[in-house]
Amino acid sequence: EYDGAVMVPGSGPGATVVASVAECCALCAKTRGCNVWVACTHTWCGKQCWLKWVEDPADVKMRASGSETPWTSGTHRKDMPGLLPAPLPATLDTVRLVVLETGHGELRIRLKPEWHLPSVRFVQAAAL
Repeated sequence: EYDGAVMVPGSGPGATVVASVAECCALCAKTRGCNVWVACTHTWCGKQCWLKWVEDPADVKMRASGSETPWTSGTHRKDMPGLLPAPLPATLDTVRLVVLETGHGELRIRLKPEWHLPSVRFVQAAAL
């Protein structure tokens, strides 16, 4: 089971449920920001598919492994820092509002200049 920052959970509200490991892998491939996927397709674990992000999928940390682990994991070499040139500050400054779509509706976040600048820049770059 690979570690990573959870983008889309495999259980709870907004959970991703899949019929196969291949379906989880394909879902990660087409989801912006996802470069790690973890699936447990057994009925008893709820057919979970977790979509995650790590800075470098070639150096992902393993949480669990072996025959007792029901999880199958994989990575995609995409959506990582350094693959594309960083956006210019002037381009980042055009992003003032970020809208996140959830299972319960939209969450709108208006970015404020007095907030922690590296965090704001990270969100702005992710929104582009």
